[in-house]
Amino acid sequence: MALRLQRPLFRFLLLHTGSTADAEELTQETFLRAWQSLARYDDRWRFTTWLYTIARRLAASHYRIQSRRQTVPVPDDLDSGMLDPSRAIASAEQRHNLWDLASRVLSQDQRAALWLRYAEDMEPQDIARVMGKGAGQLRVTLFRARRTLARHLQPAHHGQPTDHLSPAPCPEGS
Repeated sequence: MALRLQRPLFRFLLLHTGSTADAEELTQETFLRAWQSLARYDDRWRFTTWLYTIARRLAASHYRIQSRRQTVPVPDDLDSGMLDPSRAIASAEQRHNLWDLASRVLSQDQRAALWLRYAEDMEPQDIARVMGKGAGQLRVTLFRARRTLARHLQPAHHGQPTDHLSPAPCPEGS
């Protein structure tokens, strides 16, 4: 199971730290802390929720210590299910541009909530638990994050700020 969770957990921590080396170190630390605390795991919750909670707390501590914000590079994984390479590249670039914009205009909590929802496909109740928020707070965080991204993706002729990106739909639903 650890191998299956290692890469998504690493990407989540990379989103928080902005550093590959820090994300690797915190990924290892997360698994170590989980192993050491396995007796305290409450099986009423999904294991991944518990693991991401540990990771988020470690990242928050790391962030406080480092007290820095950086643009976070998100790995460009091409969807293996796509048959047309040009569509796969365009899709990967579009995702990268959207996450790059998110790293510039959203708070860390908003980015984390969106990442867990759309990149990791976590259920909202699990995200709320990982982030230490109530369900209502999480819905507000996701709504505000999507609204902020949508404002920055609007064409310039509406008088709103824009980043010149390929058109990308704002994630829908929660």
